[in-house]
Amino acid sequence: MSWPRDGHMQLSLEIKALKKELAALKKVVETQKESLMEAKKEIKLLKKDVGTLKKAAVKKAPEKKTNKKEE
Repeated sequence: MSWPRDGHMQLSLEIKALKKELAALKKVVETQKESLMEAKKEIKLLKKDVGTLKKAAVKKAPEKKTNKKEE
């Protein structure tokens, strides 16, 4: 009768180990998810900055062309 109990005990230990591993992996995934969200926010801000710089460049570009024509 000790055989089935030993097998059950071994499976129980394996299940506990797998649950711990799963919990650790969930933490890693959550951390990666947070990092990804922060990176997306930074990218969004950078795109906004690029758009602002493009608008500024477009506004300044015609002035330079007109200055060259006037010279």
